[in-house]
Amino acid sequence: MVMKVAMQKASWDVMHQRFETRKFVSWLESHIPGVEMTTVSDEEILWGALDRFDAVFYPGSIGSMMAVEKFGQEYRSIVRRFVYEGGRYIGVCGGCYVAADKSPLRNAEGLMIRGTLRNFGALKAARDDMRRFDPGIESGIHRLARREILRMIARGRVRTFGLVDAIAATPRFLGDPSFIRDRWARMVIDGRLLRVGLRVTDRPYSLIRGHEEERLDCAYSGGAIMSDLGPTVKTLVTYEGAETLPEASGKVAVAYCKYGDGLVVVSGPDCYLPFHIGAGFRVIDGMKPSVGWLTNRLFTGEAEER
Repeated sequence: MVMKVAMQKASWDVMHQRFETRKFVSWLESHIPGVEMTTVSDEEILWGALDRFDAVFYPGSIGSMMAVEKFGQEYRSIVRRFVYEGGRYIGVCGGCYVAADKSPLRNAEGLMIRGTLRNFGALKAARDDMRRFDPGIESGIHRLARREILRMIARGRVRTFGLVDAIAATPRFLGDPSFIRDRWARMVIDGRLLRVGLRVTDRPYSLIRGHEEERLDCAYSGGAIMSDLGPTVKTLVTYEGAETLPEASGKVAVAYCKYGDGLVVVSGPDCYLPFHIGAGFRVIDGMKPSVGWLTNRLFTGEAEER
């Protein structure tokens, strides 16, 4: 049986455009047997496109985080209803932030302001690096979404779908312009992603069966650090030994829960991305997901406990 997955496409987000090339989607499908993936814009979701699919995948970047902010309550209700009536929600990185009940920005905002005041030149240099790599970054994000981004920052939190009873916090390094220039922004320019350590739970959940207590490394690009999980949310994987994320140690990296008749699976780390890809998230020969088995389970695994 083929699982039909709608991959959210934020047409105004340059990074999403990198994810949504036919070559990239075909590569991802090749690592998830039984999945047929189609890119679907936020506007198409508003027009009822999810009715044709079994699952919706929010792959990250600011395009996932800004979807609700940009398209409002009607959009939020459509996605929530899709999951409640039996659909599957797969949220990675930005898609994890936007699934949680609470996604605060106050901490990241304060860090970023202080960091910018300390080292404004580094922040400007990072932006210039990105702009030289792809001139559309400035127009694709800032011009089309400036109002929504400023509104979100002023409010101090991301509007979310509210599918997961948890807090999704941002990593501290997002407030460090030097780090953004030297590591985070450059992953787009040269294709090398950050790496974090993870540990799989020892609990008998079918989504991680056969990998209990396994330690692994995973690709990472600024995804959520989850905490304060409600009683219905199950922890699958925690952060462990993440050199760039000392504040995340022992906190939740991957989790799942039921929502109505549907299933929500979220991951802060980018387990479906490899550690090294072509500049601008391009497919290169020999690449594979940093955690192939977890990528497969997010899309196709059953979530019934033994």
